[in-house]
Amino acid sequence: MADEPAALLGYKAVSKEHGESAIERRELHRAKRDEANDRYHWLGDGIYFYPELKDAESYLSEKGPGAFVISAKTVLLEREEIIDLGHISDSDRRNKITDYIETLAGKRGIEIAIGTEPSFEKNRHIFAEIMWENYRNAKVLKASFWNLPSDEFREEEGKHARYLREEYCVRWGEYIDSDSIKRIG
Repeated sequence: MADEPAALLGYKAVSKEHGESAIERRELHRAKRDEANDRYHWLGDGIYFYPELKDAESYLSEKGPGAFVISAKTVLLEREEIIDLGHISDSDRRNKITDYIETLAGKRGIEIAIGTEPSFEKNRHIFAEIMWENYRNAKVLKASFWNLPSDEFREEEGKHARYLREEYCVRWGEYIDSDSIKRIG
């Protein structure tokens, strides 16, 4: 029996300005690479969400005064439209991404960055863009990583509170159900 299409629910911390605009326009901001300022996104260009509210809330302080969390759902997605990259430890991820990119770089004429930050950020972005290119039917990339919560979180949950955080990147706004965009709290 085939899996039924399903929508993914996600949460996103937003500044007051971006949040109010998103609710009014019923459209979410799409993160894009900014090569001039060495800003890259680990799952490529797209709209980022966390499936867990607490993960989005942990970014509120970075979004400035009046920031809040937005929830939204994707449109119904088939299983093959969600590419789950799973979890790879940081050192394994760094090595596998670099090896993969170096293998493809010569074949595609892609210039890769050598070294660590921000080179690694750029390489992760390149890797994600290659995934998007190879899986043209994909609408969402999903991955997880180990996260150390903010200092406030650590005090509440204990010194060594470390947990696996999952994140989605929805490629285009048309895959978000605009009627589902809501302010939380």
